[in-house]
Amino acid sequence: MPRGPRKLRIVADGVGLTQFGGVALIREFFQQIGMRGALSRQVRFPQRNNRYSISESLEALLYPLVLGLGRIETTEPLRYNGVFHSLAGLPGYPEATSLRRFLLRLACAGRNALVRLHDTWRTTMMGRPARAIFDLDSTVLTVYGHQQRAEVGYNPKKRGRPSYLPLLCFEGRSQDCWEGSYQPGNVQAATITIPLLERAFAKLPQPSGPVRVRADGAFFDHKILDFIEGKRAFYVIVARLTRPLKNRLPGLCYHRVSLGVWASEFRYCPQGWLGPRRFVVIRRPVPEEPSAQLHLFQLGGYSYQVFVTNLALRPLPLWRFYNQRARAELIIRELKDAYALGKIPTKDFLANEVFFQIVLLAYNLLNWFKRLCPQPICNEPRCNACGSGCSSCQHNWSGPVTCPPCASRPATLSLRTFSQPCGAYAECDRPFKSPGLAACPPNKKFRGSSNSVIFHAGFRLTFAGRLISIAPVASAPPHPIQ
Repeated sequence: MPRGPRKLRIVADGVGLTQFGGVALIREFFQQIGMRGALSRQVRFPQRNNRYSISESLEALLYPLVLGLGRIETTEPLRYNGVFHSLAGLPGYPEATSLRRFLLRLACAGRNALVRLHDTWRTTMMGRPARAIFDLDSTVLTVYGHQQRAEVGYNPKKRGRPSYLPLLCFEGRSQDCWEGSYQPGNVQAATITIPLLERAFAKLPQPSGPVRVRADGAFFDHKILDFIEGKRAFYVIVARLTRPLKNRLPGLCYHRVSLGVWASEFRYCPQGWLGPRRFVVIRRPVPEEPSAQLHLFQLGGYSYQVFVTNLALRPLPLWRFYNQRARAELIIRELKDAYALGKIPTKDFLANEVFFQIVLLAYNLLNWFKRLCPQPICNEPRCNACGSGCSSCQHNWSGPVTCPPCASRPATLSLRTFSQPCGAYAECDRPFKSPGLAACPPNKKFRGSSNSVIFHAGFRLTFAGRLISIAPVASAPPHPIQ
């Protein structure tokens, strides 16, 4: 009887394994847009360390942000992960100290070139929308050390602590971060809004349609309104409820516009303003258990929300249009939690500001990846009678259909998630060719009762008629980008 091996050694050392296998898809997308070559040509300055080029150092900062590693210190395992180096196309991975020193050099010599390159990509990915929407919002980044220009200002969670104040402008349709500003914590958001809007308007592709601006009460200032009107744009901004405004609310004539919603409007010229403007009031009953999010003015069992606007919308559509701005707050929370926006990397203010710009670039890159790289899948349902399905792919669909033949014909669904110039999302069945530069036939919708697409980022996008739902999936399909 033959014997087996007497000395058998079993080793599980994990060589050739990595938990960051999905970075291969990200690198494929970076190659498609030519990111490394563009960084090498546009961002150039002398440096003594020749082991890593400028483009490789920037990618070494971008990959951890996309992967959600957080602080620079948490990137230490990447130095010893050879599979990650191979997938990302890097000769190695720098130490945390080297990355901080690179941020200092980049802030002094390459920051403007990096922002210009980012602006070029933003304009290209946006295309020529019929109407751009700017959502303005700000947040507070609390610091716990002795960082430069960290001042004590408005800080609702950590009162008395120094902080920084990022001011952000998002494009409401594509959810791209269109412009950002990094300021000390004691700066009022309204005082730095006009320069930010000037840069945001200047980056719009020409010719562009009318711009609509949405903002909360922190931007309620007549100088901001005058600037927006000078650009022939439209706005809807939450009004700050001063005493004269509060005295007007009880005497207005309200009309019911929806279930539990009453509305009214009037023209009013606050003190110091050049002329009267339209104010819209939304009144709702106070819930029995008010949440911490209700910061509206309450009077006589009702909560009031007042807007100043130059849009010719009726109160209910205007209120619903403004409520879509809530996505900007979710993006800011995502930037803080997933992209390490709240993690201050150095003590130098300029280095922290350029890291802020890199965070915005990382967010936009992943947003473009999710929007422009859907995975084509089989759209042929599986037969319930004979059990036949698509034999050329791994996706078998179940549906209430019966087919006479036992072999089904494969069908591929190609999507463009952003079409021009109608500005429609996920409504074209024409194959994607360029990022937002081609036009789609008007009113051309998906045919059939339901279609579904799985994104590489791990989300399933389902279309049922005109309803769109997004749900996470356990794992993305193991197919390369087509």
